[in-house]
Amino acid sequence: MKFKTLLDNINPQTTTFVVGNGINLYADNSHRNCDNCGEFSTCKDQNKKKNCSWQTILKNICYKRKISINPNTQSDLSFPEIASLVKLYDGTKAKAVSDSRSRTAKRDIRQELCSLMKKMEAGDVHRAFIEYARRLDIPVITTNFDKLLSKELEMVTLEFDDKSFFRSNRDYLWNVCYKDNKANVSPTNYRQVMEGFGIWHIHGNVDYPLSIKIGLEDYVNSIAMVKTMISGTPQKNDPKIRLYQFRPEAWVGRNTLLDLFFHRDLIFLGLSLDSQEVFLRWLIMQRAIYQSSLIKRGKKPIRKAWYVHTDINMLNKSTPKGIFFNTCGIKLVGEKNYDVIYQCFK
Repeated sequence: MKFKTLLDNINPQTTTFVVGNGINLYADNSHRNCDNCGEFSTCKDQNKKKNCSWQTILKNICYKRKISINPNTQSDLSFPEIASLVKLYDGTKAKAVSDSRSRTAKRDIRQELCSLMKKMEAGDVHRAFIEYARRLDIPVITTNFDKLLSKELEMVTLEFDDKSFFRSNRDYLWNVCYKDNKANVSPTNYRQVMEGFGIWHIHGNVDYPLSIKIGLEDYVNSIAMVKTMISGTPQKNDPKIRLYQFRPEAWVGRNTLLDLFFHRDLIFLGLSLDSQEVFLRWLIMQRAIYQSSLIKRGKKPIRKAWYVHTDINMLNKSTPKGIFFNTCGIKLVGEKNYDVIYQCFK
């Protein structure tokens, strides 16, 4: 199946885009490759990229600290592990032995990350994609910390006094989305807000540095948080319903992006979804387990998912990545290049 054919046949009322940094890199592909340079933040070259890759940011952070790790060539360490090592390095240099000082070290690297990403600029590619999702009224979950997709939108928090709903804090903003208009939400109308066009940041965003998930421990903590929401053992007098109690209209995450992830058709776009994406890949597996549980219970409809890519090797379902997607019920949509993919939104 071609990507254009997929878009022509989806049901916007049951579909959600899951978008990664690929859209930023494609929007900036006319500029020189800055991934091999550690001086991105200080470079004055007018031809340098406006939107940097995760590799570039990590290389810049390591370069400033004189840490001899090149994210572009390092095969033994994942990006989350490198980010965790940088935070450990900062904590060691600052002699951060207490939890509070360790948290300060975390804040420093996140603030540094935010200062780089706030310089990034949206382009025609971003605007075309946003307009497409807006026109079809499709929600968008993004792994990007930057706000290139949500900068012009209004922040809406789905927070209620009812303790059976998820409540956000400075670390987890999963019930926060960005909409065209500031909406007044309540326990009676929040579904209308959720199911229409809006941008959701699953890994946090630059406006709230503590919400950003970059290190391995951040992903582990996110997994632990989701575990309590989907299958945790309720405490006495706990009003929160878990996902595996199979009451989707009442479960604790029904006001979060997790509800979109578990209960709608998904189109993954601009994501490598390799081993760097620890949390997202774990969520994909949990979604597959949940879908399997619904099938055993005779529940319908079962939600679909597609992964859009340009990797010809992935067309072979016997490759490790192909096996992962096939096992998790995700269909592959291959195109020959990124032009074909992103021109579908024009």
